[in-house]
Amino acid sequence: MRGDLDQLERVLVMAPLGRQVPLKELADVSLVNGPAMIRDENGMLAGYVYVDITGRDVGGYVEDANGRWPPN
Repeated sequence: MRGDLDQLERVLVMAPLGRQVPLKELADVSLVNGPAMIRDENGMLAGYVYVDITGRDVGGYVEDANGRWPPN
């Protein structure tokens, strides 16, 4: 339904007291550009940090990093 705004606006949403109302009565529906995906872990927003360790082994990098935490 994401590609057809008219169809999406007609999706029924359960309101208080059991009444079903079309989504367009509850929200303005539009298409916008945004991230392809939002990552989460167990429903909590997650952020990732990537570290380039080219030329090193992962174990050695982790050992060095652990030796520098907490920072001075």
